Amino acid sequence: MNPSSEVPESRREARLLSALFWALLATFALVLVSMFIPFLVPLRGTAFLPLLGACFVLGLALLVLSIRTKHVGAVRKFLILTGASPVGLAGSAILHNVFYGLATLTEDWAILKSVLNGLEVAFFLIATIVWPLAFLGGVVGTIVHLIGRRRSRGKA
Repeated sequence: MNPSSEVPESRREARLLSALFWALLATFALVLVSMFIPFLVPLRGTAFLPLLGACFVLGLALLVLSIRTKHVGAVRKFLILTGASPVGLAGSAILHNVFYGLATLTEDWAILKSVLNGLEVAFFLIATIVWPLAFLGGVVGTIVHLIGRRRSRGKA
């Protein structure tokens, strides 16, 4: 690979990362809108799971491409955090449901049921509190760094 071909490739990577970031942010906003706007209640059942699936796929793509990128810096770390959040949220939600199911199967064994209920609650809290806060931190950090980078380009 010659040095002249690296510049367009890094621009292409940056554009792709930027497009994935904004698409993930828009998809997440649509998920929130479908959850909290009352007149969209009929659409909640039909649109919610596909939007969550799209959020997961976009987050996974952003995570993989952010890890593979050659750039090192704070923006890359925030992009990794933003991409990991929907993936972690989906994993935590699945584990929450798995531990709930196992706890209902083990009602005869009190200690095992208590441990499984504790794990169920832990993964529920991780899915509903930790991962959304991580997503918010990644989005805010990425936007702040992108705005700072544009301002520094404008002054130069």
